[in-house]
Amino acid sequence: MKEPWIFEDDSGAFEVDESMISNGRFIPEKIPDIINGHFYCNYVNLIDLVGSPRRVNGTFNCNETGITSLEGAPEYVMFHFECSDNNLRTLKHTPLTSKEYTRRPANFTKNKYDVSMESNFVNSDEYRAFLEKGTDYWIAFIEYIIKYDLNINLASGIPKEYKTESMINSIKGKNKFNL
Repeated sequence: MKEPWIFEDDSGAFEVDESMISNGRFIPEKIPDIINGHFYCNYVNLIDLVGSPRRVNGTFNCNETGITSLEGAPEYVMFHFECSDNNLRTLKHTPLTSKEYTRRPANFTKNKYDVSMESNFVNSDEYRAFLEKGTDYWIAFIEYIIKYDLNINLASGIPKEYKTESMINSIKGKNKFNL
């Protein structure tokens, strides 16, 4: 197994430029596995975050990249996950951020699609608990919607197979009887 590439620099930041991207994705050899500092990939043309560092011990900024998915996002970001002005339909794959250091939640404002309900979910303690338990993302999101009596029809991105009456009633029943 190869040793992870750990980026440490006096500047405290790793900045992505177009030479580190091919066909809308990071070139793996050009992106560190772990960033001890901040990671900035703002204003570059991406379709998703595949090839991102696995861990960022600082902030992760990917504003105005055009991404349509958070697939490949880091597993963990120490401080803040900034992902505004993109084309996201869903926030599935949002990384965990540190409870101790995060003073503001992950930011998904000005996205092409309304992900505000999902943004509240991924910035909640429930999201952290669901991830730690290994609960399916969509079931966890629907549980959140049910718990707070939100309108599931206003939530963008949920796959049709999760929006069926039988699935929703099953989740309601599970919660009702605490199974």
